[in-house]
Amino acid sequence: MIVPLTPDDPWPNDKILRLWEDLRHEFDVPADKRFGSVLWTVFSNNERVIDSEGQVVDVGTWRYAGGLVAALCGGDYMDYYMSKADDELVLQIRAALVRRGFMFTDFDSWEEGCLLGYFKIPPSWVDYFERRRQDRQEGV
Repeated sequence: MIVPLTPDDPWPNDKILRLWEDLRHEFDVPADKRFGSVLWTVFSNNERVIDSEGQVVDVGTWRYAGGLVAALCGGDYMDYYMSKADDELVLQIRAALVRRGFMFTDFDSWEEGCLLGYFKIPPSWVDYFERRRQDRQEGV
């Protein structure tokens, strides 16, 4: 069982899994390792998926993300970590998410956006961003 990152997370595991199930049904694909590799590529792998409210769909560390994908698609986290995804399905899933109001960014741009207040900071990242702001003020 995958434990939620924080109890007040705006994107808890069940909501992420429902989104993934909706995408799976939209494209009529099975919840298998092929689809799991696509999910890993879109939602992890140094990517940040941000909803229309500015909240990141936080799937956690690579191990946690792989475990979450495995909860839907079977196997274990290592089946998805650095897996090769179907590039066409990756593009289709990304386009479907954009149509639903999501956007994509890399980790560094997301981090900078959080520090500048463009994106909302997930509860599990508050301490990290407090340290980053303090480091900036101290000139570190």
